[in-house]
Amino acid sequence: MTGHSFRGWAPAVLPPLLYCGVIFLLSAMPNPHIPGPDVPFRDKILHVLLYTPLGALFNRMFHELGWPRTAAARIWAGVLLTGLYGVGDEIHQAFVPNRTPSPADAVADFTGALLGAAGYETLKKNAFPIIPAISGLTKWRYFFKNR
Repeated sequence: MTGHSFRGWAPAVLPPLLYCGVIFLLSAMPNPHIPGPDVPFRDKILHVLLYTPLGALFNRMFHELGWPRTAAARIWAGVLLTGLYGVGDEIHQAFVPNRTPSPADAVADFTGALLGAAGYETLKKNAFPIIPAISGLTKWRYFFKNR
């Protein structure tokens, strides 16, 4: 990240904050009905699926901001921030009619956070190098186009 202006840090910080807002709105619903098959541990699976992107977004945020410097530290920072948000969300549900906080849901949130943060770091390391290669191809195309 360059500089400390809003334009410098906003692209890194706003996506996870907006996603937190979506989670907050979903957990504020008193009687959520989510269609789908009735499978064992469905609620826990949904928690993992909901918090996996948030873990990835927080890891991306830390990467873009340049802190912490190591991949392992970014993963754990993303897991911790996402998991703490999940715990706060469970506390929030104690004040929503027909909702109850659950420690098992918080564990599922931490699990999703770990999957998302580690998954982002893995994809960034293994799959994202194709992006500079693609941009390099566009430069070659520009070179031949203007000859």
